[in-house]
Amino acid sequence: MVNIPNRLLTADFVRIFYHDASLTMLEKSLRQAVDERPSYVTKHAVSIVLKGRQRISTTDGQSIQVAAGQLAFVRQGLYTVTDLLAEDGEYTSFHFFMDDRLLEDILSTLTIREQNSGQALFAVDGTDYIFTFLDTIRQIKQQLNVLPFAVVKAKIIELFGVLLTTHSPFASFLSQWRKTTRKSLVNFMNDHYDKAFSIEDYASLTGRSVATFRREFKLKFEMSPKQWIIQKRMEKAKQLLTTSTLNVQAIAMEVGYENASYFIQAYKKQFGETPSVRSRRGIVF
Repeated sequence: MVNIPNRLLTADFVRIFYHDASLTMLEKSLRQAVDERPSYVTKHAVSIVLKGRQRISTTDGQSIQVAAGQLAFVRQGLYTVTDLLAEDGEYTSFHFFMDDRLLEDILSTLTIREQNSGQALFAVDGTDYIFTFLDTIRQIKQQLNVLPFAVVKAKIIELFGVLLTTHSPFASFLSQWRKTTRKSLVNFMNDHYDKAFSIEDYASLTGRSVATFRREFKLKFEMSPKQWIIQKRMEKAKQLLTTSTLNVQAIAMEVGYENASYFIQAYKKQFGETPSVRSRRGIVF
């Protein structure tokens, strides 16, 4: 599963305009389509497709198509993302990602009437202002070589204000964007324990503070999140070692460990032997 935007920061097809802990702004250019890429969007995102098309789907069945000239607004969460090339064989999109605090700070400057909306995704047609917004960002970056945070924040507020005026359904989405949606702890953890998420990620993805997540988890599973996650991952790893031909590195990735060494240490602590020992006994290979 791709972690966005972090995975994009070192990609050679990405141009970084701004990056700090609260805000990332970048442009992505592709010459090869990406089909149904599982993605963890770690911050709330705005995507502007300039060339090609993008399809974004949630784990609960919501889906939007974003054509060239359209904007997509995406809550933090788990998605499947497809980037499709234009007829000339290119795909280009501009994105910015905001954490909870920055999003709340920006929305607090706007007058938004509270409305009900269960949407995690929202798309609108672009206007001339969108291209003015992008041109301004590019010009400031080119002239100063840096984008001052205060200027970027002001431009985002301006963008949202224009869209609130020109797209009335946008208000309904924005009024709910700041609100976290609680998910079933048991269902979510059973579905995603094998992902490379931190406890903080699990808390955020289920719509809870870290403290609330830990407390509710202990009540439902009768052990700490860390203990339960390791136990579930090791059970799956043991099964894969005995039923598949995957190597240790691949199995580590399958059960949520991006570092095979950490996986081997956890496995040895759980079962008293390394996963390679099981392989040498002929169970896998």
